[in-house]
Parts: sequence; structure tokens; C-alpha cells
Amino acid sequence: MEQKNLVKRVMLFHSTFTKWMYGDDSEGEVEGEEAIEETKECVGWMAYRHLGMVGFFASLSNWKQRF
Repeated sequence: MEQKNLVKRVMLFHSTFTKWMYGDDSEGEVEGEEAIEETKECVGWMAYRHLGMVGFFASLSNWKQRF
């Protein structure tokens, strides 16, 4: 039961995320394991990009303090 709720949440997140990213869910609904894998890739990419931006601004702040 707990796993079914998790899968429903992941699929809801995936459909909402694709609508937000592409403006329309023109690819159709993706179901099951494929939806989970695509969501993991999207979240991983967003986390990687966010950490890169945080690192850039931290190094910029550090550089400004030195000079």
C-alpha cells in the first residue's frame, strides 16, 4: 500500500514537472518504471545544476572578500 502511494506521488510529480518544463504534456502519459526513471533523471539534473550555481556564487563571494 505504501509503495503504491509512492508510485502515484512520483507519477503526479513527473506529469506536473513535464507540463511545467515543456508547457504541455504532448508526449503522452508515461507510466510505471519509465516515469520513475525519468523523474530521477530530472531531479538529479536539477540538483546538479542548483549545486553548480551555489558553488559558483560561493566562490564569487569568496573571491570578492579577498580583493
